[in-house]
Amino acid sequence: MVGPVERTINYKSRNDQYLIGVLSDTHFGAQPSDKLLANKQVDWVAQYCDAVILGGDYCEHITPKDRRFDWDTIDRGMATVDEQYEYATQVFSKLKGLDPIVVLDGNHDQSNWSTHNYVKRMAYDIGGEYVGYSGFTRLRFHRGKHRTKFDIYSHHGKTSARTRGGKVNKVLSMDQIFDADIYTMSHVHTLDSVRKSHLYFDGDMNIRERETYYVLTGGFLKGYEIGVSNYVEKGMYVPTSLGGVVIGLNCEKQYLHNVRMWDIPVESASYYRGDEE
Repeated sequence: MVGPVERTINYKSRNDQYLIGVLSDTHFGAQPSDKLLANKQVDWVAQYCDAVILGGDYCEHITPKDRRFDWDTIDRGMATVDEQYEYATQVFSKLKGLDPIVVLDGNHDQSNWSTHNYVKRMAYDIGGEYVGYSGFTRLRFHRGKHRTKFDIYSHHGKTSARTRGGKVNKVLSMDQIFDADIYTMSHVHTLDSVRKSHLYFDGDMNIRERETYYVLTGGFLKGYEIGVSNYVEKGMYVPTSLGGVVIGLNCEKQYLHNVRMWDIPVESASYYRGDEE
């Protein structure tokens, strides 16, 4: 973790919402990467969201020296690592103007680093906050005397889980690291979310309920494509839904359920997808 990110947002109405787009695992440079869907969803986030969290694995970043390298699965239009990150920077530059733009590393991003940190450079170029492999974001909302805050802990993720239960259990375990309102985990190429309720006593000894939210942030790597046989197919990994997620916050915590989550409403025409980190 490089450092926490903190922002203060002045809002106008108790009914105002603050939207955060979460995008990860685009795997640019892999032939099965759904670049069209990624671009469309980035466009949507740039138009409708206030902030964005980028969860890592922006590029395939697999060189011929890597045991996973397979020339038949490489996007010939961006075969080199430099070309892949140039493309990723071009795509995510459309998010300039959102604040904050939180930028995480992924295992693919770090797989062949020597002296050059491609993600840190990309974050600088798009006006983002580079946080490393995990990041803590605090959003403070102010309106007159009203003060509200949301804490978000994001991690690229590390797990070999293939079942829904295994993936969900991993993101649920993040609350053992930091206390937060929302947890986001990438890496597993799965769109999913759960929430847990906690009871506590307030200062007047009344029982109150607090909700905590856990998000698996999706991905853009298609698993089953005509003309290419990648590691998703070879590993018999199950199909997953492609895309990212939106987190909607009520700027003023006047409700029990102050967070809403939904898929970014831009769909792909691709089918037979798979999950693999």
